[in-house]
Amino acid sequence: MDKRQGGFSLVELFAVILITTGVLVPLLFSLVGNVQVNKRMNEKSAASLVQVTAIGGFNAMRHRDIRDLDLMATQGFVEFNADMNCDLLENPGDALYATNREICYLVFETISANVTFDAEQFRVFVYPYYLTQTMKDQLLAYDDSTIPPDVKAEIADVEVVAEVPTFNISRITVYLRYGEREIDLLIRSGVIS
Repeated sequence: MDKRQGGFSLVELFAVILITTGVLVPLLFSLVGNVQVNKRMNEKSAASLVQVTAIGGFNAMRHRDIRDLDLMATQGFVEFNADMNCDLLENPGDALYATNREICYLVFETISANVTFDAEQFRVFVYPYYLTQTMKDQLLAYDDSTIPPDVKAEIADVEVVAEVPTFNISRITVYLRYGEREIDLLIRSGVIS
């Protein structure tokens, strides 16, 4: 009987397994890392799209209905979110502006790339476009739970005017926290008129 049979020894098989494992394990860690980065990028992209949609939605509303809210006069701003203040908007009888309240609710029900945001993550602040120093100081004096620090930083960058012009336009700042990390935050401002 011939004792020389073709094949691999146990030591050779272990060497192949060890080398293969040494190559595959880093590749798998890289793949898992790439999936996490892709997920964060998808959430950021969705958040950015939701912000643009929010500004567009608020521009579709009749501006004076937002500007004339009592909160704008007493607080100097109005915050909208999924749980707050959409119900204050009137639905005028004319066909052109018949859906202010519905548009507001739709803005906060936006789903982008299967990502949704709750009332703490997605907040919209509307305040006068032109601010006197007194108006700016009033907004910056609110505590951080009322107006988040990042929104205050946006307000702090607004140049003040000596007196507010008679034509009224408003500034809209959309605050959107799309993740748990400190940097997972987008702030976008625009104009509504």
